[in-house]
Amino acid sequence: MRNVAIIVQTINGVVRMEHLRENIKPIEQPSSLPNIGRLGIQSKSFVAIIGTIIVVLLAGEGIAALIYKQIDFADSYTTYRNPYYRRGWVEYTRPLPKPPNTRRIIILSNSQGFLEEVLDGSLTYAAQLEQLLNEQLPDTPTEVLNWSISGARSPELVLLAARAGAHDPDLVLLVNYLGNFSERTREISFYISDANRLGYMPEVRQYLPEAFIELHQINDPLAWLQANTYLGRLTNYLELPRYKSWSWDYTDRVLRQLDNSRHSNRWNDRADEQLRFIYQALSNSTGAAPPPLMIVHMPLNEASFRPNAWEKLQTFIPGVEAVFEGVDHVSIYDAHDLFTPERFWGWAHIRPDAHREFAEWLLPRVLDSLGESSSMTTSSLAS
Repeated sequence: MRNVAIIVQTINGVVRMEHLRENIKPIEQPSSLPNIGRLGIQSKSFVAIIGTIIVVLLAGEGIAALIYKQIDFADSYTTYRNPYYRRGWVEYTRPLPKPPNTRRIIILSNSQGFLEEVLDGSLTYAAQLEQLLNEQLPDTPTEVLNWSISGARSPELVLLAARAGAHDPDLVLLVNYLGNFSERTREISFYISDANRLGYMPEVRQYLPEAFIELHQINDPLAWLQANTYLGRLTNYLELPRYKSWSWDYTDRVLRQLDNSRHSNRWNDRADEQLRFIYQALSNSTGAAPPPLMIVHMPLNEASFRPNAWEKLQTFIPGVEAVFEGVDHVSIYDAHDLFTPERFWGWAHIRPDAHREFAEWLLPRVLDSLGESSSMTTSSLAS
């Protein structure tokens, strides 16, 4: 409402002015138009919140980096096996510069290579093979890196193969059996170790076959952050959330008999595919001239298997030979029946004296792959 002055003239010629009220509504802004001022305040608040979050994250990343870099992680050059057991595979497989005139051999294997039944890691066949090689070739120091994951499956071995090239190996040994090559395909986070983090690291991922990445769904953004930020690495180290312990707690082992029904598969297309992935990842990571690859069917305890399961396991070597037919720098050896049942703990874990004998069995074959000759006699190998 507002006052309006109106002039009224009477018939007597007298003019007077009256103030009348007129119902005139003011012009209002359409309710649909945004409140620019309010939006401006809200935008500034949003930017401030985002900025605060970024600052906090950057500060947290910096603090995490300082803490993480102070942790003295074990590496595969100075230890006989991964003391973190199924954890810490990014840290344990960190490459170090290769000294001049030095040979490096990497063993990719499973719990048999870990020898979890004893505290002394120097009794593993990897450690004893290194000792024998340095005795044979004293002028050429040899480092044998034991990358044995207890419970490993072939996808984890593919990741380790892609990591191997950074170490400039002269030979890679794949010591496994058919049970490591499952017919079922899972996303990479399913497998037992934290080696899956390697699949999100650019320096490793670049060497993985695209089909492998797609098959095992190595595409989790949170897993990428965990592998590539210090906050992620530290939370993994602190077991947040808790997964598998970073320590291997030795206890007297109660050795179990094998449920042979789980070994019912013959060599199959999935095993064929995974073996090709291992070879491709290794070749990609090592360049145009990949190192020799030596594939060994690991020793097994025949007494722990039913006859039909034992027979199916023997399809491993023919399957491997078919994959690498005509490939010169791949050698294939069969040690599945190397030991009698009393040399085993259970179905696959060999006793320390058998680890020594296995290292001696491997020695001339490794030397042959390296282009060297062995001076050990047959009697010394059998001792």
